[in-house]
Amino acid sequence: MSKHEAMRLAKLAYLDRAPPAYQAPYYWSHLSVIGDSSELDVLSPNKPTTYVLPLALILLGFVGLLYWSRRNSRD
Repeated sequence: MSKHEAMRLAKLAYLDRAPPAYQAPYYWSHLSVIGDSSELDVLSPNKPTTYVLPLALILLGFVGLLYWSRRNSRD
């Protein structure tokens, strides 16, 4: 699904659920795409960022926890 189509569906869903007082363009005009509206391929299994970034963050957290626990055990 393209960004344009997703935002269009979000706007229509908002207009279906919003009370009449909130159906003015002031409240839904931010639901429009400006720029490239092609699909995002964020969670592609072929991209290393799919698994490298979460693993790096976990490793960094583990190293920080070890550093913190050793620093506090000396005091």
